[in-house]
Amino acid sequence: MSYICQCGFYWLYPHISVPMERRSVCACHCHRHLFGFHVEEQSKTEFVLSQWTDRPILFALYRSLVSLYTIGVVVYSAINNEYGVKIFIWLTYWSYYILATGFLIRALTVWLHVYGQKDKDRLRLPDRLLQLQWVLQTLTCAAAPIVSVLFWTVEYQGGGVDFKSANTHAINLTLVVVDLFISRYPIRIHHFYVSMCLFTTYSAFTAIYWSTGGTNHLGRPYVYSVLNYSEDPGFAMIFVFSVTLAAAPFVHCLMYGLYRLRVALWNRCCGAGEAIPETLIALTTQSSATDV
Repeated sequence: MSYICQCGFYWLYPHISVPMERRSVCACHCHRHLFGFHVEEQSKTEFVLSQWTDRPILFALYRSLVSLYTIGVVVYSAINNEYGVKIFIWLTYWSYYILATGFLIRALTVWLHVYGQKDKDRLRLPDRLLQLQWVLQTLTCAAAPIVSVLFWTVEYQGGGVDFKSANTHAINLTLVVVDLFISRYPIRIHHFYVSMCLFTTYSAFTAIYWSTGGTNHLGRPYVYSVLNYSEDPGFAMIFVFSVTLAAAPFVHCLMYGLYRLRVALWNRCCGAGEAIPETLIALTTQSSATDV
C-alpha cells in the first residue's frame, strides 16, 4: 500500500513528475536524505567531476593546484603571524582552515576516482569521505562570503592589505565561487542549518573565551570589537543572532541560487533539459521496491 511522504522531500522538487506508486518513502529514510548528507552510489561522481566535462584528469590537476595553494597560505600564515597562538581565536582562520581542509579532501577524492577508473574492484570512493567533503563544502560556501563581508565592512580600518588579508578575505571567496561554477557538487537548500551550527559554535567559543579572561592580540577583553561582552553585551548578542539566524541562512540560499544558475547554464549549453536528481531517482526506486 503506497502513501505520500510528509517529510517535504517532494515539496523541494515540485517540478519533478514522479509516479504515485513510487512515492512510498518511510519517514526515517526521507529524513536521512533531507537533513543528512547521504551520498547515493549513483551520485558519487557529482563530487569528483567538473560540471563541464567528464574527463577527471584536468579537474584533478585543478583541484590539486588549489589545494596546494590554500595549504601554502595556511603554512605562510602560521610562520608569519603576529598573533602567536591567538591566531586560533579568529573566525577568519577558522573559516580558512575549513576551506583548506575541504580543498585537500576534494583533491584526494578526485584522484581516488581517477585511479578507481583503472581498477574499480580495488579502489572505491568511501561514503564517509564524500560526506565529509560535502559538509566542508557546505560550510565554506557560507563562511567565506560572511567572513569576507564582515572584514571589509566591520573590521577593516583602511590602509594597505597584506598577503594574508588578501587571501583570507578576498581570494578565499573567489576560490569558493569559481569552484562552485567549475565543480559538479550539489548544494541543498535544506542544509542551511550546517552554517548556522558553525557560527553558533564560534559565538559560544567567543563568549566562553571572554568569560575566562581571554584577550585578543592587543590585550583587550574581546576577540572582535563587535563582540565586546563587557561593555555592550546587548549589541554583541544582537550581532551574534543577526549573523547566525539571518546572514548564514541568507548566504546559503544565495550560494544555492548560484548552484542552480550553474546547472541552468549547463542545461542550456550542454544538457537536454533538467534531469531528475540522482538521489531522488535512487530514493524512489528503493521505495517502490519495498512497497507492500
